[in-house]
Amino acid sequence: MSVSSATRRFSFPDEVELVDPSLGVDLQRFGFLIARAVFESDSEMALAFGVDRSNMKRWKAGAPLSTTNAARLKAFDTVVSLLIGFLEPVTIPKWLRGTNVHLANRRPIDVLMRGTLSEVVAAIENERTGSFG
Repeated sequence: MSVSSATRRFSFPDEVELVDPSLGVDLQRFGFLIARAVFESDSEMALAFGVDRSNMKRWKAGAPLSTTNAARLKAFDTVVSLLIGFLEPVTIPKWLRGTNVHLANRRPIDVLMRGTLSEVVAAIENERTGSFG
């Protein structure tokens, strides 16, 4: 069987159901923990996300998130995943809070909170490849 004939027969479903629905909660909790790692405290994370600190405990447990906050958590998860191996773990929070030439001297954390993940990913790639401004 050639690769092209195998490719033609496979199509992605319109919707994917998790075999174990609790896996979605586990994935959300994992994403929360990755995002939480770049904040010094639950209070600091709550302040950045514009929510009450009590939400942090609920999010850790896998409680439902608003669309905006779910997207923010996924953005932090993505950025931290890209930065691991490129930067030392203790440097990642500093990188997120420092001004970045690839982001027009804005802080990556501020760009993420505005919902512009693509700009931060591009900044990471520019830094990895050594491109400047």
